Amino acid sequence: MARGMLFSLFCFLQILCLSGSVWGQDGEGPSSPEQEELQDELVSTKNLISSGGTLGEDELILLLQKGNAEKLFQETYDLAQIALNQLPESARLYNEYGVACFHLRETGEAYDAFQRAIALDDSYGEPHANLAVIYRRKGWYEAAEEENRFALSFEPFDGTVWYNLGIILLRLSRDQEALECFQRAIEYEPESASAYREVAVMLISEGAYRQALSYLRKYGELFPGGRSQVDRLVKHIEDVSEEVGFEGSGEGGEVEGGGEEE
Repeated sequence: MARGMLFSLFCFLQILCLSGSVWGQDGEGPSSPEQEELQDELVSTKNLISSGGTLGEDELILLLQKGNAEKLFQETYDLAQIALNQLPESARLYNEYGVACFHLRETGEAYDAFQRAIALDDSYGEPHANLAVIYRRKGWYEAAEEENRFALSFEPFDGTVWYNLGIILLRLSRDQEALECFQRAIEYEPESASAYREVAVMLISEGAYRQALSYLRKYGELFPGGRSQVDRLVKHIEDVSEEVGFEGSGEGGEVEGGGEEE
């Protein structure tokens, strides 16, 4: 009975995993004064360039990066598309354009943009990592791993890239390597809620229930939208573990330093 309940809870947590996105959720327009201000800046810059004005490449890329980070994908897409006429040899511009395309579900256009960025600068890690996401979603896991590892050779401390590699390795049934990748993601990006969640799922699947609790709690802290569900899951695991006497040392579940919350 208790084990059956824990299995059900494990399945529930897997559903929570599927609800997340490597690159975050699609944008729904500005929701704060800061986002509205950024939206206006993106539109006014697009109008400036359309009318023959110019903007330095570094300044333009920074603005596009902000737009993508704030999920203003349509405005970022519109600006990048116009700016490509001004800077057709900018690998960074093609990369930001590809990110916006991807979130607008223009996957083919995103793929072309990332490939163009790589052709312009093969030592630029970000488009390789982004191309790996497209390959993974198509089920081309070996190609995705290759692109991700290439990206890491240039950006070894990027927590998001380590997380993405972990997801790919899970699909290839290389669980221990995936677990190490998620640990690296947490090391380099301590606020990565998704990495804590994935480690918790893996520990629960191995029977390391108590060890999983610290990762679950941290995930709840970092992902307020799912806090109530995570709190209920933590309580159930605590109750059931106490009832059946689980010690949380499931084989393969030991993770160095994994029990410490940050």
